[in-house]
Amino acid sequence: MRTKAFFCLILLFSLLFLSACSFSAWRTAGRPDSPDKGPVQNRPESKEIPAEPEDREKIKETAAISPDTRDLLKKQDMERLIDRGDVLAALQGIDQNIRQGACNKNLSDSYIRALNSAIKQGRARLRENRPDQAGLLFRTVKNNFPQDAQLAARIPMSPAELDTEIARCADLLMEQGLVAYRKGQLGDAISIWNQILAFDPQYQAGRNAIKTAETQKSNLEKIGNNNEQKP
Repeated sequence: MRTKAFFCLILLFSLLFLSACSFSAWRTAGRPDSPDKGPVQNRPESKEIPAEPEDREKIKETAAISPDTRDLLKKQDMERLIDRGDVLAALQGIDQNIRQGACNKNLSDSYIRALNSAIKQGRARLRENRPDQAGLLFRTVKNNFPQDAQLAARIPMSPAELDTEIARCADLLMEQGLVAYRKGQLGDAISIWNQILAFDPQYQAGRNAIKTAETQKSNLEKIGNNNEQKP
């Protein structure tokens, strides 16, 4: 009898405990979410939105790189190309600011060194009877000639003297083309004269010679084709 009463008492306490837990859960579910903590499933995930491509480019442009650092990098590139003997490539990075002297002294020194190396190479190519390469070198120096007076004073040739050398290279190539033309080598003559236009596109004698040779070459090819078609 006592054992039965004991089990009934345990069952009663268990029912009371379960009722209390259920009531507590009901109250919690009905309570509004606190302002700083919401249900996990409803809380928005925090994601970092990647920048658009154009935004990333703007970040690059505004990156912390000083003018002195930019000049130093350009100087290193130029010096490496000059040491390799590729002065044409070294001078490709020259812009208006550099020609006007708006850069630090180190970059100005590399700029002048590249120009003087190009002049030296141009003179050497002339001695080797390679006026096509010499003309390109002299034209590159002329196109990148310093506008700043102090920088210009460090160049051993003036713009007028460079023009004279450019014309000399064009005349030499013109003569070489005429030699090939007189031998009937029209294709070679045209190729040589086209080399003039690479550094002196306004050389009218070369243009006229190319036009004449191309016309004659075309006529000769037509005659040859007609002869082949005859029985």
